[in-house]
Amino acid sequence: MATIDPTHPSPGAEAPPEAEPLTESVAAVWWVLLATGILTMLAGIAVLVWPGATLLVIAVLFGAWLVGSGIVRLVAAFADKRLGGVARVLEGLIGAVLVVAGVGALGNLFRSLATLILVIGVLFIIDGIGDLAHALSNRQGARRAWPVVTGLVAIAAGLVILSRPGVGLVTLVAVLSALLVVLGIARISAAFALRRLGTS
Repeated sequence: MATIDPTHPSPGAEAPPEAEPLTESVAAVWWVLLATGILTMLAGIAVLVWPGATLLVIAVLFGAWLVGSGIVRLVAAFADKRLGGVARVLEGLIGAVLVVAGVGALGNLFRSLATLILVIGVLFIIDGIGDLAHALSNRQGARRAWPVVTGLVAIAAGLVILSRPGVGLVTLVAVLSALLVVLGIARISAAFALRRLGTS
């Protein structure tokens, strides 16, 4: 009785496709990463050079986000059968408020920016209060220091943003620009690292 060697395919069987070499797959990807990195870095520079246009785009996106979130909640209020009566009503009310706020924000982009800065300031304060609460709940004095510091800094930043919205807008543009530039540089570095990997 003849034995079948699993390492040798039968005469009629098709040979499995060969795996694509790593160098070819890397070569097909690195330039895409490089291009997106350059575009991301240029976007960060553009944000810094044209802050007014950037703020208008942010205002439009914020208003669109409010409308989209509201529509999702309204759909969930009517379509999600798992919601109880009270939860369904609350979900619908929140959705309606978000849609109205979003439409108002899109109709008045400066109001949209003011609302966004208000939200950012409040979130800073809430985050700072959370850090302080964490510090107070920790009985080990050595571990309280950093949460207290970060909490006080966050609360102070939130109060400054709420009291001087212009500072919040400038900070928002600066942070967005810095993040885009850093992300672009990181992608460019990763692209050249992949290229070296593909040519080695």
